[in-house]
Amino acid sequence: MPHPFPDPLTPPASGAASTSLGGGQGNGPVAEFSQPVSSAAGPTFIPVAAMEAMLAKRAEQIFKWGHTLEADASRPLREFAVDIRSLAAAILEDVQFHKPVDQLERHTVKLGAMTMAFFDRLQSERGK
Repeated sequence: MPHPFPDPLTPPASGAASTSLGGGQGNGPVAEFSQPVSSAAGPTFIPVAAMEAMLAKRAEQIFKWGHTLEADASRPLREFAVDIRSLAAAILEDVQFHKPVDQLERHTVKLGAMTMAFFDRLQSERGK
């Protein structure tokens, strides 16, 4: 069975659709991914929309709200973990109380972006 996340540097195989991470809007060089349309085990895909939404939210955190690596360096690691736990609990409540899907998506995207920020903070700790 082919791997659901093919090597981004491998050109698309015949019978596969090509998907760009940039949405095809001419934003400069963009990684291309081979995306199988279907397989015997069912469709496999790369969750491009989820990645784009989380990266956009992370960019907003940095450029709009100033949560840069330098600013995050002064924040204790525990605060990141508490915020991540709080967002995960909010998602659990949203599911439990049948909240609208768009609210679940917003919270999930924010959680993913916050997790990326936490990972970046951990990486900066490693560099010290």
